Amino acid sequence: GLEDATLEYMVWYDIEDGWDYGYVEVSDDGGRTWTILEGQHTSDDDVSGNAYGPGYTGRSREWKQESIDLTPYVGGTVLVRFEYVTDAAVYRDGFMVTDVSVPQLNGSMDTGEWLSEGFTTALRSLPQRFIVQIVTKGADGEYEVSRLNLDGDNFGETTLSGLDAPDREIVIVVSPVTPDTRHSASYTLEFLR
Repeated sequence: GLEDATLEYMVWYDIEDGWDYGYVEVSDDGGRTWTILEGQHTSDDDVSGNAYGPGYTGRSREWKQESIDLTPYVGGTVLVRFEYVTDAAVYRDGFMVTDVSVPQLNGSMDTGEWLSEGFTTALRSLPQRFIVQIVTKGADGEYEVSRLNLDGDNFGETTLSGLDAPDREIVIVVSPVTPDTRHSASYTLEFLR
């Protein structure tokens, strides 16, 4: 049998410092109760009173190798979970974990079923999608909204008529709608006469 065990993984985080936290937790009773584990890069600072225990907060700025001692749980069956807890005020890019292992198990770790409740498995880049809407104000003062259809390359074109009419207003609304990211998206609008 094993004499010791270590949970190893890579972690990256950009979390509102002192307000929001990422945690790694273990349960030895089938998930009824959970214990927060302390890692090399977790912080027990709790200036706002929001922390449940040692957690990741602030910015890692790069992927960091993490190693957590699981020796107290050797000989039993445990569940491990990663949890990200935020308030509703400010949220940043988040909490990411990869390459999870227990090296002492020599690849025999039964990972069971991965439940990604609230987490998303993401590739290095996410394809950007847009919704483009054209809002026009007619002579009667009423507004009309129409959607510009875009192809798979996010290209679309339309003809806008009546631009010289008095009281004519046109607003073009470009909305990036790729899920699971809050990074800015670039686009180009071109107007031809």
